[in-house]
Amino acid sequence: MTSYASGDAKWYFNAVTVSPGTSYNFRDYYKATTSTSLVAWIITTTGASQYQNIGTLPPSANWTLANFTFQTPANAKTITMFHLINSVGELQTDNYLLQQTASENDVPNNSLEQPGTTDTAQPDGWTTNRWGTNTTQFSYLNTGHTGSRSVETQMTSYTDGDAKWTYAAQPAQSGTQYKFSDFYYANIVTQVVVAVTLTDGSTQYIQLRHAEPASTWTQYSDTFTTPANTQSMSVWHIIAGVGYLITDDYSVTPYTPTAFNRGMVSLTFDDGWQSQATNALPVLNNHNAKGTFYLISSYLNTPSYLTTAQATSLQQAGNEIGSHTVDHPDLTTLNSTDLNNELAQSQQVLQAQFGPMQDFASPYGAYDNQVISAIKTYYRSHRSTDAGYNSKDNFDIYNIRTQSVLSTTTVSQINAWIDTAQHDKTWLVLVFHEVNTSGDQYSITPQNLDTVLTHINSINMPTLTVAQGINEITPQLP
Repeated sequence: MTSYASGDAKWYFNAVTVSPGTSYNFRDYYKATTSTSLVAWIITTTGASQYQNIGTLPPSANWTLANFTFQTPANAKTITMFHLINSVGELQTDNYLLQQTASENDVPNNSLEQPGTTDTAQPDGWTTNRWGTNTTQFSYLNTGHTGSRSVETQMTSYTDGDAKWTYAAQPAQSGTQYKFSDFYYANIVTQVVVAVTLTDGSTQYIQLRHAEPASTWTQYSDTFTTPANTQSMSVWHIIAGVGYLITDDYSVTPYTPTAFNRGMVSLTFDDGWQSQATNALPVLNNHNAKGTFYLISSYLNTPSYLTTAQATSLQQAGNEIGSHTVDHPDLTTLNSTDLNNELAQSQQVLQAQFGPMQDFASPYGAYDNQVISAIKTYYRSHRSTDAGYNSKDNFDIYNIRTQSVLSTTTVSQINAWIDTAQHDKTWLVLVFHEVNTSGDQYSITPQNLDTVLTHINSINMPTLTVAQGINEITPQLP
């Protein structure tokens, strides 16, 4: 608009059919030199027009995510969205998305009370699933956490594979945060996995944090974000070892995190690969970004890994050095003596060269209660590889959540994680390994890293080391 007295102007898409009295999420990206507005144009079942003001957006020189949730009226039939300008200035828009938000609980027969109509030996809508070499028995019990029914999975021998009770995948939204919970008891560590069916028919699995053994009914809960192109999902509570698992009262609901003062991102690099100095450091320096490098102390000065001089150059550039054990073992497999040696000796070696060593990342992201207890003896924090964002309501300094970047992770997916953290004001911790063009599973190309950092700068997202992130959010915690 080059002059303005009244009215407005906008681009908009053809109206689409919507469900009445239903929650919808609308998003687009925009740049604007003036304040702009979002308005829903609703056609009712009687043919009348209604206009619903959704929100006002500030000017932005960079591409910025507009993200709003609203309720359609009880007589809504179709809808289109106006991102409009009504003053002198310029507005650019792109990447529109309108989708129905999730229902309150997307688990059928979630308390397992209703028996099957043709097979009363299992709950209606549920079935058993087992693979690998193991001996497993499934039972539909006459006791429960609430009501009088629950399900049990018991393994009497195990070589590999897993077993679980499952329900049919339910419709789910892309790029949406959910909370899963159930009640369980078990005599071994068990796992929780989200099986996501994508629009191309493929399946993607999201590993949630494990569940510790529990001798009484115990609530498990964790949050996760669905990937792009999600069509449906089911959450499985899995047993993979000799023992038993009993579950009840499943729940999958939309989740909104409690915000920090601002969104933040931390770039973490595991293992101390030489490419982190030769390829990653120039990219970081070019964007004035700092990272946290978790080093395996015995790998320093060995082929393919950082020399002490290279690690020192990383630190002198403002990056943080953290500990990643002596030899990179699965800490959950070690006895107490070996576990403490891996933690203490790595700290001592790295501390002698780089100064105070407060922050730790476990190899493979593997941990249990014994491992966390030992980590607390030596370190101020523990970064896992449990997927998710860190928010005020879920932050655990000894289980800092992450999003792991593989060679198959697209730049658009990484940028979507960044945009979500910026919008929700959460702390996103990214995990990288090698930075090269090898195509190895645990690698990112320097070009893709550069593109990610360009996006971070374009939306004015602060990039902090893990130590800086902890120091910023600690005063905000309850």
